[in-house]
Amino acid sequence: MESNVALWEIILKAITVLIAVIGFAYQIIGLDPQKRSRLKTDLEILEKFKKNGLEEEYERLSNHIKNRVPSIYRKPEETDTVLRIPDIQRLIIGVILTIFFSGITVYYYINLNGFQWWMVVTTLLVISGIGNILQGVLGDSSKK
Repeated sequence: MESNVALWEIILKAITVLIAVIGFAYQIIGLDPQKRSRLKTDLEILEKFKKNGLEEEYERLSNHIKNRVPSIYRKPEETDTVLRIPDIQRLIIGVILTIFFSGITVYYYINLNGFQWWMVVTTLLVISGIGNILQGVLGDSSKK
C-alpha cells in the first residue's frame, strides 16, 4: 500500500514538473523584446532604399513596415459593451495553472500535515497562473 502511495506521489510530482515546463516554454515563446529594434532597423534600411532610388525594394519594405506597426503600436480601443479577451490561450493556460497547482498545494498541505519546501514552487506556479489570467484578460502591456 505504501509503495502505491509513493508511486502516485512521484507521478504527481512528475506531472507537476512537466506542466511547469510547458507553462515556462509558453511564456518564453511569447517574448519578443526586439520588435522595436527590428522596426528601427527596417526604417533605416527604408531610408537608404529611398536615397539610392531602389523603388521596388522601397515599396516592398514600406508595405512590410505598414503591416508590422499595428502589431507593435496598438490604438486604444473605444469602450463598448462587448467583452473582448485579447489572448484567450493565455487566459486558459492561466486558469489551468492556477486551479491545478493550487489544488496540489492545498492537497499536500493537508495530507502531509504542514509545509514542505517544494510547496514554494507550486505557489509560484499559482502566481504565474494568476499573471497569465491577468495578461489574457487585460492584454500584454509590452505589445501596446
